[in-house]
Amino acid sequence: MHPGGENRSQVDESGYFLPIYQPLTQTKEILDQVTSESYDRLVAILEQFPTAKITLHINACLTQTISGTSREASGYERA
Repeated sequence: MHPGGENRSQVDESGYFLPIYQPLTQTKEILDQVTSESYDRLVAILEQFPTAKITLHINACLTQTISGTSREASGYERA
């Protein structure tokens, strides 16, 4: 039960704010680990709840790194 008493078995309609960050100098090994342990899990959860609303705060260097350096390891493709 949600602290307010109502059942929150579905995604809260207000959405969630998710900040994700990796430094520009992050090693490929660490980035691949973070991708498999966090980012891949996040994508899997969002696929289970296609109407979920999120605000993703991600820095530009991380989007460039994911779309380049770790794309092969993570399965992410450039949009």
